[in-house]
Amino acid sequence: MRFFLVAIMTLGLGGGAALAQTVSEALRSSKSRHNEQDSAVMDCVKMWDSGTHMTKQQWSRTCKRVQTRLDNLKVDAIIPKPKTQVR
Repeated sequence: MRFFLVAIMTLGLGGGAALAQTVSEALRSSKSRHNEQDSAVMDCVKMWDSGTHMTKQQWSRTCKRVQTRLDNLKVDAIIPKPKTQVR
């Protein structure tokens, strides 16, 4: 009986560790993606010039809006798949 209890606890804790590792990897990937997005927005904001027709705040909002649209873009729907040749 003790053996079953130890085996169940070991398997249960091992599964939890694997799940925690998967969650940890997903969080790292998410943070990396957010860092890339923030970097892209900051690069866009740096391009602002006082001669533009927008204030710096409006420009910043536009940069964020465009980046959000780019992040949500479904490229697969736009680019046609190559046709395979039948021989």
